[in-house]
Amino acid sequence: MNFLHIFIFIQTSLNFYYRTPLNSLYFLHRGFLDVSQGEGIIGENLNPASLHFGAKNELVIFGSNGFKTEIDFNIPIGIDSIGGTEIPKYEIPLKLTAEDKGGFDFLGAKTKVGLIDLGISYYNEEIYGANLDLNYLNNISLDLKIKDFLSKEDHPDIPKNVTIPVKIKLEGDGNLIFNGNGTLKSQLSPFNIGASIGFGIIGLGAGINIKRYSGKADLNYDIKGNFQSITLRIDSTFKDNLGRPWNVNISINGPFKDKIFNDKITGDFSGTQFGVVLGAKVQVPLITAGFSFNYNFPFTLSGGIQGLYSYIDGISKYLIDTNNITVDTINRTITGQVNIDSVEFFYNNLEHEILRKSLKFPGLLGLNAGANINLLIINLNLAGGIDLPQGRYAFGKAYFMVSSGFGAGFFHINYGSVFSWRYLKYEDFYLFTPPNVTFGLGSNLNLPFFSLYLGARTTPFLGVLSGIQKIGGQGKRFVNPLKTFAFNFGIKIKI
Repeated sequence: MNFLHIFIFIQTSLNFYYRTPLNSLYFLHRGFLDVSQGEGIIGENLNPASLHFGAKNELVIFGSNGFKTEIDFNIPIGIDSIGGTEIPKYEIPLKLTAEDKGGFDFLGAKTKVGLIDLGISYYNEEIYGANLDLNYLNNISLDLKIKDFLSKEDHPDIPKNVTIPVKIKLEGDGNLIFNGNGTLKSQLSPFNIGASIGFGIIGLGAGINIKRYSGKADLNYDIKGNFQSITLRIDSTFKDNLGRPWNVNISINGPFKDKIFNDKITGDFSGTQFGVVLGAKVQVPLITAGFSFNYNFPFTLSGGIQGLYSYIDGISKYLIDTNNITVDTINRTITGQVNIDSVEFFYNNLEHEILRKSLKFPGLLGLNAGANINLLIINLNLAGGIDLPQGRYAFGKAYFMVSSGFGAGFFHINYGSVFSWRYLKYEDFYLFTPPNVTFGLGSNLNLPFFSLYLGARTTPFLGVLSGIQKIGGQGKRFVNPLKTFAFNFGIKIKI
């Protein structure tokens, strides 16, 4: 009798954390994401033409605090097996912790040399990661139907070259134990250098972007079964491979306590990508518009992430009394009851490559545009951008913003929202992350030698929540805005 192969896929409880500095900074100054609103060193990363519209010398520091919130979810367990097994469905509860790290976000400086404005800036790492800490026990009652077959290997009295297809009912009460721990993390560190030249209301600029990618994985999880008594019942009539009917009525009883599945994922990667950006900005009394495009050159991620998983692939040793099974080859019946005293399994170990070594990424073209309509003390702002892949695969992003504001003289207030996505392209396949939607407001006090910025934001629509729901999880997509509330702050010194 072939042993049942069981494969279990489970989404587990985890702490998901991230940091997206530009989404936070936008509410302090729209120039961080809007190529039409850049001013001096602020916005130089997306549109270096912004350098023309700032003070002669600037030093800018921005930061933010983060937030942490917990959401309850139920995640389905998906089980599959060979042979057409009919599988029950289970769900496990989890507490998902979503955390925005916040912290130091931006440092930049600019100066004017003759007709040319020069700037240099650094953004804090853009981070996505997860920490897994799982120890969950689920009490279940098994009631499975398993398609298998009996042969001479199972009992010496079964004729040679005869196989009897059977449907086994597997029943029993026990526990499934899920254990897991480890970390997954990826980060992006951008560094920018830019220059611009201006002609009154028009600014033109060019810059160099340097992005450092890195990440690591160290994750281990397993699933164990603990059943004091499992009963396998076969009670029906089946036809063997020669077309003859057999009446099978047997019962097998015994314990099960062993590992079912284990997976270990380890590795790291890193790589540096260079890019160029060209931009233009036009500023007239009622309308400000900007456009830029950037091209990130091909680069290679060194390192790799591999996995090694193992699963039960058969019985290596067992002690079973077959004397209580009677095989009648004349009437073609098999009857009896058997107790399993002990059983040992052997496991199949397979490697799987998650991120192959020396992965070469093609170039990536980015387009950004924005416009602002200024009606005396009220203004309306629309902007967005997208990365366009140039090869078989790419890792890019898209974003869209809408905001409004009011103010006069040295004091201004603005408010709006940012929608941002990440996507992965592999050949003709696109995988889009669910969007993060952030709402916020900000104010700035613009004085002769310095400017102060203060803002607040909330992210009630977290992309990770929508992602869990896509795999069948049941829980909240919308979070109380007060639980994802955070502040932004900054200062610009200008001479």
